[in-house]
Amino acid sequence: MSLVRVASSRRVWMMVGLVFLLAATLFVSLPQPSQAAGSYCETTFYSDATHTTIVGERIKTCSGSVFTSGTTSAYKVTACEPCG
Repeated sequence: MSLVRVASSRRVWMMVGLVFLLAATLFVSLPQPSQAAGSYCETTFYSDATHTTIVGERIKTCSGSVFTSGTTSAYKVTACEPCG
């Protein structure tokens, strides 16, 4: 196999990989259906992965207003229900 073909093949696979990573990033960034507009959501934030100590809360109302108290963290549980 010539060096030109090898280099071309590598470029193709690199492009395929980049397209896959971009698609995966966009998919993960999409809002969850339960958190879409038209939902009332309550999020509880915890101090760690054991979810025993609450450190904050966030409420998103049906009108779109957001109220947050305490602090936020990566350890959270969100519950939503449709409005109306």
